[in-house]
Amino acid sequence: MKVLLTGATGFIGSHLSKRLLKDGHDVTLIVRNKNKLDKELQKSYRVVTADLLEREPVEKSLKGIEIVFNLAGNVKTWDSMDNYYSANVTAVENLLNGVIKNRSSIRKVIHFSTVDVYAYTNTECSETDLADGGSYAYGKTKAIGEKILIKELSNANIPYTVIRPTNVIGPGSQFIKEIGNHYKSGFMIKINGGKVDAGLIYIDNLLDYVIWCASSEKANGEIYNLCENNEITWDTFLKEFKTRIKAKAIDFNFPYAIARSFAILCESVNKITGSSKEPLLHRLIVDMFGKTCNHSAAKIKEHSNIVPRIKFQEAIDNSIEFFLEGEKR
Repeated sequence: MKVLLTGATGFIGSHLSKRLLKDGHDVTLIVRNKNKLDKELQKSYRVVTADLLEREPVEKSLKGIEIVFNLAGNVKTWDSMDNYYSANVTAVENLLNGVIKNRSSIRKVIHFSTVDVYAYTNTECSETDLADGGSYAYGKTKAIGEKILIKELSNANIPYTVIRPTNVIGPGSQFIKEIGNHYKSGFMIKINGGKVDAGLIYIDNLLDYVIWCASSEKANGEIYNLCENNEITWDTFLKEFKTRIKAKAIDFNFPYAIARSFAILCESVNKITGSSKEPLLHRLIVDMFGKTCNHSAAKIKEHSNIVPRIKFQEAIDNSIEFFLEGEKR
């Protein structure tokens, strides 16, 4: 297939690009900074250096494309509403403009969203539950981007699939790096003893579902949560991680209410001082570790009949090996 992929410098985008290369597809990558792209991908693919906010180069790069994978976006845990909106809404609108103008060749758009559109809940959600993003700028802008994409592609009669992943682990995961770095710094925070589900999915298992979505007509017009549903709690995951990297860090356990109050205080200090740096603790992080990150993936499992290839122990082994290798460099 002739494929265009955005977000190839990111964790999931890099892995998906290599998977498409291995499968023999003709791939074009749109990146803002070619130097941040994996060297293997720089040599193997056509690379267009452009910002998704630039309409003309995006439109030209879509000429003759059959499948679009949109993984670009602002996934930071702390940033301004303007920055989130630009990356997660305006960029999507510009990409859609190019897609619709090239509709004669395009067979499907695979759009990566997030389970953050459910706004962090105490119970797992399915794809039919409210998904407005809640009060956090990241989830809210991803929800807006989703809605615009569904409306525009439905009106243009262009097939699409929206994917909402949970916490993705594996080699290259920024999520794994951050947790490892926290342990190496000497402390880790747990909320309510880490008893809620971490909502983990391994990168290779996620990609199996993504490739199926691109090739199956059954996935047309669908929204899918992507999660292992393996009931691994933060406590189980963090204990394993800490033991395996031999960290001597202290685990601080806070009740949810106290952690949230402290987070509000930290945010207030940032606001008063005018700092743009991420606070020591803020409400999104408290909710990430204090509310469930596990959401039902029953629909995609039923539709695809895919059985995850990589089990939890192998997933955690590979993730920890990646972190330890990085420590040696």
